[in-house]
Amino acid sequence: MITVLDNGYIKLVNNMGSDIDVVNSARVSFDKEIKEISDKDRNLISFLVREKHDACLRHCVMTFEVYAPLMVARQWYKHAVGSTHLDDSMGWNESSRRYVTEHEEFYVPPTIGWRKAADN
Repeated sequence: MITVLDNGYIKLVNNMGSDIDVVNSARVSFDKEIKEISDKDRNLISFLVREKHDACLRHCVMTFEVYAPLMVARQWYKHAVGSTHLDDSMGWNESSRRYVTEHEEFYVPPTIGWRKAADN
């Protein structure tokens, strides 16, 4: 895990994953995670493939967990969407405050190091 800013981090969760990783990424909105695959999970994967919800399938290559201020996450996503080198290969899932109650945190950048306007 690499610490970013005051409270943020980025860590590699998995690489060259499995069906469990697909299911876990599909359910990230609900902040749910499984350790063993079930028939219900296999049905979920079939549904994702059939309905072409393939963002979750991309987690089989590499999955990172990122905790960052909302402004950083939105700028990162805007860059990823606008990048032609990605060719729509980036899966993006995030926990949803619609389904999960999260502790609200606000990032206030430090004022140390900011340049002030000259007096003249």
